[in-house]
Amino acid sequence: MKSILISATLIIIAHLYVGYYVSLDFEDPRLEIFIKKHPTLQVRFENIYTSEEERKPLNDLSTAELIMVRNYCKFRLGIDKQLRSQDDLDACKAR
Repeated sequence: MKSILISATLIIIAHLYVGYYVSLDFEDPRLEIFIKKHPTLQVRFENIYTSEEERKPLNDLSTAELIMVRNYCKFRLGIDKQLRSQDDLDACKAR
């Protein structure tokens, strides 16, 4: 019984602190696993800057893309900004 409780606790902690994203390279797509900077129930993240496509400026990003970038920057990189300017977006891309 004790081992089940310990196993369940470790699974919950791993779920809160481990995340992943799939790099979108055409030649070599791979799974990137990382330790989150803040705990969250979200496990799969999207990094729109891993693809070979043209980089979009802040004004061209849709609301859904802004949320994806903001979540990625906050939980993967530890940058907690609202992405109100191009400089905020560039700070996420630079890391």
